[in-house]
Amino acid sequence: MGVGNALLVVIFIVAFFFFVLLMLAIMPNYGFFIFIVFYFIFCLIDSILLLS
Repeated sequence: MGVGNALLVVIFIVAFFFFVLLMLAIMPNYGFFIFIVFYFIFCLIDSILLLS
């Protein structure tokens, strides 16, 4: 895993975090569900980056 991939993951985590906060602000009822879905997507992307 190179420096570029690590930087990409950090940027993705920050963007993901702000997106979750935004979703919680807009839709408190669905925020947690959206968080779970995006957490699984993030894990999938992270595993793909680690394998490459």
